[in-house]
Amino acid sequence: MFLAALSPVPAQGPAYSVAGLPPSLQALAVNASGQVVGYASFNGSTTHAALLPAGPLMDLGTLGGDFSEAVAINAAGDAVGDSQLANGLTHATLWSNGQVIDLGTLPGGATSYATGINDAGQITGWSDTVQSGTTFPRPDHAFIYANGQMTDLGNISATGQFANYSHGIAINAAGEVTGWSVTDEFETHAFLYTAGQMNDLGTLGGSESRGRAINGLGEVVGWSFVPNDAAAHAFLMSGGPMTDLGAVSGSNNSYAIGINDSGTIIGNSTATGEGPFRLLPGGAPINLNTYIDTFLQILTSAKGINTAGQILAQGTTDNLVEQPFLLTPTGGTNHHLGNISTRLPVGTSDNVLIAGFIITGPSGSTKKVIVRGLGPSLAAAEIPNPLADPKLELHGAGGILLATNDNWKDTQQAEIEASQVAPTDNLESAIVQTLAPGAYTAIVSGVGGGIGVGLAEVYDLDQASEANVVNISTRGQVGTGDDVMIGGVIITGPDPVNLVARAIGPSLGDVAMAGALQDPTLELHDANGGNVTSNDNWRDTQESEIMAAQLAPTDDRESAIAATLLPGAYTAIVAGKNNTTGVALVEFYQLP
Repeated sequence: MFLAALSPVPAQGPAYSVAGLPPSLQALAVNASGQVVGYASFNGSTTHAALLPAGPLMDLGTLGGDFSEAVAINAAGDAVGDSQLANGLTHATLWSNGQVIDLGTLPGGATSYATGINDAGQITGWSDTVQSGTTFPRPDHAFIYANGQMTDLGNISATGQFANYSHGIAINAAGEVTGWSVTDEFETHAFLYTAGQMNDLGTLGGSESRGRAINGLGEVVGWSFVPNDAAAHAFLMSGGPMTDLGAVSGSNNSYAIGINDSGTIIGNSTATGEGPFRLLPGGAPINLNTYIDTFLQILTSAKGINTAGQILAQGTTDNLVEQPFLLTPTGGTNHHLGNISTRLPVGTSDNVLIAGFIITGPSGSTKKVIVRGLGPSLAAAEIPNPLADPKLELHGAGGILLATNDNWKDTQQAEIEASQVAPTDNLESAIVQTLAPGAYTAIVSGVGGGIGVGLAEVYDLDQASEANVVNISTRGQVGTGDDVMIGGVIITGPDPVNLVARAIGPSLGDVAMAGALQDPTLELHDANGGNVTSNDNWRDTQESEIMAAQLAPTDDRESAIAATLLPGAYTAIVAGKNNTTGVALVEFYQLP
């Protein structure tokens, strides 16, 4: 009855730990120290710029009006944004050392907005230049503010007669600025201001582009329409023409909003800032929710990224509370399989959910893990017939019972909460254990013989240990429709991973497993449900690759897929051909 994994696969937890920030804060930017700025309602009525340092949320004040917002912050904690004056006009504003500083406007202007600040204290933004101008577009000009002086950066129009318009959005350590400006053709284009010159960055073939962020290397990201304005795509400009960064699988559009000095890019899939993604150098946009535990929260919008790789995002908790979150990288190797899990119908007797994993490492080493058995919280993901009350057992070699848990708060509540992956329903199960190298089995069943769809997961809680958690193999009953077997894996780190996924059925009969699935099929899907590839009989498509990996199934009717996958979340679906049912095994193996 006990099943162990068959091949080493480095495994760790989510790529980011997630910290919830005050729900009252509309967070807009984060600096290298993790300080966050934005705006919040204070005293129940006024909305002011806000700073979240290590302590409570701080009201940064205004220039005399009712409203202010901080939209950027540098390493020293100096923030910029805009504030209403007592007369109702809006001016670019600097908050520094407890002072609220009016940056004024360009000559002839009445309103201004600050949008970026570097560590040298140089500020960019835009200001109008004619107080009572009624022409369209408004005569806004990008500026750099330094040493008490606001300098007009002009625009990319050759004549300025009909296109006297530019906005500065971000500034890097070298004082280079990106934003957008109107051309002589009356089109809005991204620009790069460097060495005293505003340069038109062009487009990806469409009519419009906008620069949104620039890092210390002078790399610019933003978005542009593609030919025929059929879609808007995120772009990267790095010492040459614009590069189209594509879009998250399943989405037509993408809008890059941030890039750090490591080249990590963040953005959203809609112009209104929804569908957050992360993109690593040379990679493709991947939904940001791929890299976190989505049983605790769902991210809806990316807001900013700092030099340490922390990402500021907006989202919703499992209790449906909207709030900002700060994501901190968990470190680890260049690539690994994380948040390995399997979901399937949990029955009774031999049809319970059985997941095996191996810990490898030198003599004397140990690995702290958390194993979870979930059920009720699956209803929030609209999964029908979730297991109402799961029970979890952890067994060692020879089937020795090491630990058991019914409701996670009953025995190890403090340890489980400290792991940051506590189940969201009190009836769900979790076990924290420090284990020596060896083979282990987790069994998820229903209390009192209950049945329903359950989920088994293993997380590595001690990534600094010399020991490693390796691949998971899960056995269970495969039904039809929503009752097929679903195995999930997250690939984190900047590098792609070579792996083999397998669906085993007929050969289980060789080990006296009654009711084995006689002809399994296997599909591999990405985080958006897109079909990466599929297989029925393993020899049909990738026989040589699978044999070279020494992972060939022993029955030709079994399924296997060899794939090189970019960081992201993937799902393997095991079903019976022609809607047949039976007991099967789903496995993931990472290749060298």
